[in-house]
Amino acid sequence: MKLMRIPEKKLKQEMSTIQDWKLVNNTINKKFYFDDFNKAFCFMTRSALHIEKLNHHPSWKNTFNIVEV
Repeated sequence: MKLMRIPEKKLKQEMSTIQDWKLVNNTINKKFYFDDFNKAFCFMTRSALHIEKLNHHPSWKNTFNIVEV
């Protein structure tokens, strides 16, 4: 699979249109906060089903009630 790089100007323009996502070290990042671990894990499970269909495999992690993508 070939990775496509978005030109920096275009990336900054697009980033200005989405809420709560940040550009950090050339990656798009967001933290999702939940009431507890169970809700955070359920979010990851539901998301994984959709992500797999898109053949997209983000870096993400879960610490208690926070999911970082």
